[in-house]
Order: sequence, then C-alpha cells, then structure tokens
Amino acid sequence: MSAEIWAIGGGKGGTGKSFLASGLAMYLAGIGKKVTLIDADLGGANLHSIIKMEKPAATLSDFFERKVSLESISQETAIPNLRLVIGDIRTLSPDTIKYGQRVKLYRHIRNMTDDYVVIDLGAGSGLNTLDTFLLADKMITITVPEITSIDNLYHFLKKALFRKLNVFLADHHLKDAAKNTWRTRDENDIRTIKHLVDHFKTISPEVCAMLDSEFSQLNIYVVVNQVRHTPHNHIGPSVKSVIMKYFGVPAHYAGSISYDNSLWKYMDSGEPYFGLTSTATIMEEVGNIAWNLMENKQVKLLDISTEARYE
Repeated sequence: MSAEIWAIGGGKGGTGKSFLASGLAMYLAGIGKKVTLIDADLGGANLHSIIKMEKPAATLSDFFERKVSLESISQETAIPNLRLVIGDIRTLSPDTIKYGQRVKLYRHIRNMTDDYVVIDLGAGSGLNTLDTFLLADKMITITVPEITSIDNLYHFLKKALFRKLNVFLADHHLKDAAKNTWRTRDENDIRTIKHLVDHFKTISPEVCAMLDSEFSQLNIYVVVNQVRHTPHNHIGPSVKSVIMKYFGVPAHYAGSISYDNSLWKYMDSGEPYFGLTSTATIMEEVGNIAWNLMENKQVKLLDISTEARYE
C-alpha cells in the first residue's frame, strides 16, 4: 500500500510552510506512523535546521544526477519513525529540472512504503512547485492573517488549477486551449477559473464527465497561521468559501495555529526536537490539524456575515 501524500504550499514565503510541514510530520511520527518528510524547496532547503540535525550528505541532487533511489537518500532523524529527504540542488538549477525528471521523482514518492509522505514546498509558483502540489492526496495551503498573504494563496491556487486544466487538455489533444481561451476570456464572459473549467465542459459529455471527475477529487485544505485575535478565526472559513465559489473545487478548513513568540525564540536556539519544546497550545493545534487531515474532517464553520470577493 502506497503512502498518503500531504503537500504544504501557498505561494508567499514566511507563512510557516516549513513549520507546519515539520510539525505535522513530527506529530504523525509521534503517534506511531511511519513518515518521510521531503524538503522540496529546491535550492533553499532548511528543514534539517528546523528539526535541529546536521545537513544530510545525500540530497535530491544525488537522486537527479546519480540516479539513486529516493529511499536511499532519505536520512534517519533523531525522532523515531521520521526520515528526512533534503531538496538541495548543487549543480542543477531548480528551473532546469525537466518534466521527465519530475515525473520520475513523483513516481518514486508514490512508491514509498511509509504511512505518510509530507512535502514542504518552496515559495513561489514555478512548475516544480505546482506539479508537486498537484501530486498530493491532501493539498494543504497555509496563510497568515494579512491581505497580501491571503491574496498570494488565491493566486497560487489559481495557477495550480490552471496548470491542472492545461495538463488535462493537453492529454486530450487540446494543448494551449486553456491559455488561448483565457486570453480571450472577455468574449466568453469568463471571469474565474470555475467559469473557465465550465467552458470546456461544453465540448462534449465525455470531457464534461472527465473534468468533473478530475476536479472533484482534489482535496484542498486551508490552515491559518499566527492567529492573534478572535476576528482572525473568521479567515479560514471565509477563504474556504471563496475557494469553493470562485474555483469550483472541494475545500476544507483544517484549523488555525496561534501566534507564539516563544516559538520564534526556539528557532534561534540550539534546542533539539522541534515542537516538543514549544508550547502545549501550538502542539495541540498542530495535532488537531493532523487529525482533521487524517480523518478527512474540518473545523466547524463560523457564522460569517461577509465574504471576501475574489476573481
């Protein structure tokens, strides 16, 4: 049985992707699950620093250049049940990794025998990041309570879903159809990704059924980090609602994480075992998010009187 894959993305740097990825991985390992944590921030890998271990000698550079297996470059950590793969690229620029190489990496990830593979994506929305995000069984987006961060999350998802539509159409001999249609979207009154997908559903009943199947199987989860005030609790449900309305895909609010200055003090310390020395509140919140992801559940929606508008 293959591992369940969780990928953490969101576009903007500084939202806590690495913090959430390592926290989820450590929590899963702590309850006895076999976990591999993959640092897919190619060229900017830092998870080894967050969990306080020496940088592994073997990295994804060896996977791409020496053609070794992914299992062979995963390193044991000091945390039982948890292994780490570092995404450092020494001689390859992340931008030069070809589609075939990405397909090979994804195949190896799919064939891993762990219970879970947790992938920390880098900032931005390059093809490496988007394709890895779309690979996941659980696509986890994280934001902080700032309008620029929330906008970046929307733009990241817009690009990811546009990428998925492009790949689907190319596989059905309609390469560049999405790009060309979006370029002339005013003529067809196409304002959102949902409208764009609905437009291509009119091609034929077969294409409609396949698109419905492709997009209904997506599992997008929203996490809000650095929550400081009660009003911030409204952000997650509101973002979820916008994703469903304007992107037309299933979305779930997995939970929030409180702001805690002691966590950032930890980052600069030499203390081992990330998270285990942090506050009980944060670890409880990470644990609740992990359970929501494992059980396909979400935080109960709050009473939202206003909805953010996004196209």
